[in-house]
Amino acid sequence: ELDACITNFSVERSQACAQQMVGDEVVAVLGGIDITSNGSIPVLEQNDLPYVGGIPINLDEERSPISFQFSGGTPGAFTAFASYAAEELHAEHIAVVYAEYPPIQTAAQDYGVTVAEGLGVDEVSEVAFGLATTDFLPVLQQASEGDPDAILFGAADTSCVPVMQGARDLGITAPIFLVGSCAAPSIIAEAGPAASEGRIFNIEGRIEAEAGSTEEVDGPLYNLAILKYGDGLAPAGAGTVSFRGLMNLYAVMTSIGAEDLTSAAIIDAFRSSVDVPSFNGHPYTCATPQVPGLPALCAPEQVLVEQRDGSLTEVSDGWVPVPDILEEVGVGG
Repeated sequence: ELDACITNFSVERSQACAQQMVGDEVVAVLGGIDITSNGSIPVLEQNDLPYVGGIPINLDEERSPISFQFSGGTPGAFTAFASYAAEELHAEHIAVVYAEYPPIQTAAQDYGVTVAEGLGVDEVSEVAFGLATTDFLPVLQQASEGDPDAILFGAADTSCVPVMQGARDLGITAPIFLVGSCAAPSIIAEAGPAASEGRIFNIEGRIEAEAGSTEEVDGPLYNLAILKYGDGLAPAGAGTVSFRGLMNLYAVMTSIGAEDLTSAAIIDAFRSSVDVPSFNGHPYTCATPQVPGLPALCAPEQVLVEQRDGSLTEVSDGWVPVPDILEEVGVGG
């Protein structure tokens, strides 16, 4: 039985949804995208109700002991961006651009900037912009000052198209890294080929599955589910991670069994997990923090792809090992 509630981007509504789940005595809450999770997470914590999967947007669900995420969120994205720019592009100057929104700013500074500097990038410049920004030309002009070798951009949703088109209009030739939501087919189509070509995105699933891997089976299964039930949903985007959360939760519930199924049993199962196969994703480990300071990010590894000739092509050598990179540069919590 599924018990649904939509938060509508309201702290009060988010809190009310969490209270509804407590009142309805569900055994777990499956996450979606809740930018107001500071309303729901405290309620779930007080009632020891596990919050599983979804897209971790805020520090609340990234830090909570009852939250278990199979995504690296923006910290994973910025870590992968900075590592690739430093080690594969041999960038000497990187511009890190981010919205003045605490979770994104923290990810950009504590992970993007720190990783770039830790890997020997000579110059790392920062550009912040307001969350309500719609005109990105001044932001891009500031970011391109000094001719950086790469630009890491923490913008999503309605910002994706103006950033890509603005960079095209300004003739910026440096590689621009954007978060995975900007790679959605509808956004790529709106931006147009000239603006989207060459952009690099983080995604959290392999495009080219290795023989014998779980992705080789899980990927086609996911595509079949979207084809049958998606009702127009694009196969790429946030749905991939939400679907993964549901399948991973289902696997844990199945392993526990109906007679012993409780919220506490689900929490214990995730908290003791080490290299557990994740649906269409990198194996997850929640027993020990994979990202310092953000223990709920159980599988922060990323895949980097580039838009080439109308399609996404993997440019990273398989999964980008985010935990190993953070350990190498000594990122603390």
